[in-house]
Amino acid sequence: MAILWTEDRVKVLSSSDRRNLYENAKSHGSPEGDALVELIKRVGLSDQKHSGIDMDDPLFFRIHEIINSPVGRDAAVNAAKDGLPALAGVDPLVSADLKQDYGKHNMTTHTAGSLVAILMRELGYREAGRSAALPDNCVARSGQIWE
Repeated sequence: MAILWTEDRVKVLSSSDRRNLYENAKSHGSPEGDALVELIKRVGLSDQKHSGIDMDDPLFFRIHEIINSPVGRDAAVNAAKDGLPALAGVDPLVSADLKQDYGKHNMTTHTAGSLVAILMRELGYREAGRSAALPDNCVARSGQIWE
């Protein structure tokens, strides 16, 4: 039995599930798929470039888990001790885990930066008042310096 998609049903999906649904419907090449693509476009859920991920999105939980793991915490602190943005320490960890789901296209780099800021404040660090570029091996381009 086919699922009857409504605006309300689409709105409750996580951003990654909405994106997957959109891509699947788009590639389906049927009147039903085309109708679903139009529904998603109408409610504004097809373009995740500027909306980021929700706090209930599985990507958010995974980024949080990586950053707050012992390895993630150490990576953030070590980067800060080296004079780099703390995000420079965890960005490669998040990128290796999330692969194509980490980047500017869905603002997960911003999410990671926000979660790193929370961690650093919890650890007693304070913002140095400036940001700096991240190394070339990072997906994110800049991050806050902590002291």
